[in-house]
Amino acid sequence: MGISRTLLIGIALAAAAPVVQAQEAGDGEILALGVVDFPNSGAAEAQAPFQRGLALLHSFEFDHAEKAFQEAQKIDPDFAMAYWGEALTKSYSLWDWEDPAAANAILAKLAATPEGRAAKAGTERERAYLAALDVQFGEGTEQERDDAYILVMADIQRRWPDDVDAAAFHALAILAAEHEGRDVAAYMRSAAILEEVFPAHPDHPGVLHYMIHSYDDPDHAPLGLRAARRYGKVAPGAAHALHMNSHIFVALGMWPETVDANHASVLASDREAAAEGKTKTWCGHAHSWLVYGYLQSGEDAKAREYIDGCWMRAMEQIAAQPGDGKLEGRLALGSAFYVQMMDAADTGTWKVPEDLPWRRLKADYRLHDAYGRLLAAYHADDATAAATSASDVKAFGAEVLGAMDEAKRAGEGREVEVVLAQAKGISALATGNSDAALEALREAVAIELAMPVHYGPPVIAKPSLEILGEVLTGLGCKDEAAEVFAQAARRTPGRKAVLAGLAASGT
Repeated sequence: MGISRTLLIGIALAAAAPVVQAQEAGDGEILALGVVDFPNSGAAEAQAPFQRGLALLHSFEFDHAEKAFQEAQKIDPDFAMAYWGEALTKSYSLWDWEDPAAANAILAKLAATPEGRAAKAGTERERAYLAALDVQFGEGTEQERDDAYILVMADIQRRWPDDVDAAAFHALAILAAEHEGRDVAAYMRSAAILEEVFPAHPDHPGVLHYMIHSYDDPDHAPLGLRAARRYGKVAPGAAHALHMNSHIFVALGMWPETVDANHASVLASDREAAAEGKTKTWCGHAHSWLVYGYLQSGEDAKAREYIDGCWMRAMEQIAAQPGDGKLEGRLALGSAFYVQMMDAADTGTWKVPEDLPWRRLKADYRLHDAYGRLLAAYHADDATAAATSASDVKAFGAEVLGAMDEAKRAGEGREVEVVLAQAKGISALATGNSDAALEALREAVAIELAMPVHYGPPVIAKPSLEILGEVLTGLGCKDEAAEVFAQAARRTPGRKAVLAGLAASGT
C-alpha cells in the first residue's frame, strides 16, 4: 500500500455514523478535533477514522479514540498503526492508570508476536512505533517501563525529526514517568520539546495539550497561557480539550476563564450524553473544576446546583446496588464528596444525604465526611462541633493510613497527615489553647509545603497556610499573618480566602 496522509480539521464520517465525543454540536455543526498528519501505510479508506482516533487520543478521549481505531481496523484488518493506536487507549498515562494485559491483547489481534507485527508494518517508522509498545507494555515495573519508553520515543524523534507526533509522544512520556509528583526539570524538558515544534504545528492537539500540562503550576503558568487560549478553539470537539485550558487559568487565579472553559466542557459532555440517550451529566473532572470556579467567583448558587446534582447521581448509583455489601465500581460518590468539601472550605456548608449507607462505604468516605464537618465547624466557630469532628478525623484518618501500603503512605498518606494536623490545630483552638493550635497548624503547613505542587484546585480542600494565616490574624499577629498569606498567594493565586486574608492582615 502507498503511504497516505490526511489532514484532520473537524473530520467527520458519513451522516449515519455515531456522534463522537461532542464532535457534532446540537445544531448539527461538526466541531474540530485539531490538526493531525500521521503518515502511514494503511488503506486510504481507513484514514479518516484512524486520524480522528489519533486526534482524540491526544486529547485523552480514550473511549472514543478506541472506537475510531477499531473502525479503521474493520476497513483495513492489516492496518498495523490502527492496532498501535487502540493499544495506547489502555494507558491513561497522566492519570496513573494502565492495563498492559488489555494493550497486549489488542496488539495480538494484529499478530501474536513482535516479529509478526513488524512484518505487517509498512515502513521502518511504523515498526519503530510498534516496538515502542513492546517496551511500554512489556516486562518490568511501571517506573522501569516508563523510563525505558522515554528513551525509545526519544530515539524515534531523533530518527524522524519532522514527525510532530514523535515529539508529542516523547514529551508525554517524560511527564507520565513522574509518579512521585511534579519534577520541574522533567516538566521543562517536556516543554522544551513541545516549544520547538509548536511554531510549525500550532493546531496539533497533542502539542497544545501536553504543553499545558508542562506549565500548569503557578510559577510556570504564564508560559502556558498561549496554549491555553488556543487549545479549546482548535479542538472544541473534545470535551477534555475544552477543560484543559483551565489548568492554566486556575494556576493564575483567572476565575471567569475557569468557569467558561469548564462550562463549555460540561456542555460538550451533556451533548454526548444526550446523543446516547442519557440524562444531563452532573459529576466529573470538568464539573468539579466548574464548581471550584463558581465558588471562587462568588457564584455559590450555581456551585450548589452541581453539588446537589452530583449527590443525586451518587445516590442513584447506590440505589442501583441494593443489599448490604460494599459498594463497587467507579462511583459518583468520590466527585460528590470532593465538590462538597470545596463548598465547606469556602462557605462552611456541609450537606450530605442523610441516608448514606455508611456501613457499605470505605473509610476514605468517612474521613471525607469528618473533615468536611470539621471545616464547617471551623467556619462557624463552633467549638463543640469542632471537637467532635476532629475526634472523627483522628479515628478515620488512622484507619485510612493503616490500610495504605508504603508507597501510598509516601503519597496520599501525606495528605491524610495534613488533615490530621489541621484537625489537631482546630481542636486546640476550640479549647482556647492557641499555642498548641499554632504548633499543630505549622506542622500541617510544613507537611503540605513538602508535598509536590499539584495542578488544579488545592489537594487539601482548605490549604493549611490559609488556616494558619486566619488564626494568626485572629490572635492579633498580623505581621506574621501577612507573610503567611503572601506565601499562600504564590501557591494559590486569586483564592477568595487568600485575598480576604491579605486584606485582614493589612497587606
